[in-house]
Amino acid sequence: MCVCYDIFGLRHKDLHNPGVDVVLNLVHCFYQPGKGPSGLALFAKHGLAGASKQWKCPVFAAVVFFKPNIPMHWPTGVYWNQGDKSTRFWRYSDNPIKPAVTFEPITIEEGLALVRRYNLKSFEQYQNVD
Repeated sequence: MCVCYDIFGLRHKDLHNPGVDVVLNLVHCFYQPGKGPSGLALFAKHGLAGASKQWKCPVFAAVVFFKPNIPMHWPTGVYWNQGDKSTRFWRYSDNPIKPAVTFEPITIEEGLALVRRYNLKSFEQYQNVD
């Protein structure tokens, strides 16, 4: 389990996977551009995809979005299958995993919640893929 920017430490500190099958990253928040910390695409590319590349396992994120519309295309689950390609050139469309079920945004007291469920059995097809 990682908390927010910890996910970047897996690559920056060149930490090797000690046998972890899945990484869950709890992200504090993203704001609308100009309203606070943002950088959705960079976080997905260098954080989530970068960690998946380094540890060769799926990476999932639970994120709080403050006052923006929830970006429906943002990948909450990532699995790296791009070999030695730089994360700078990774695109959402390169991500081989998709949620099995996405629930419509649910109104809660704090705002909206978007829930995506992934089928972990489907990851067997991605094992040992570079």
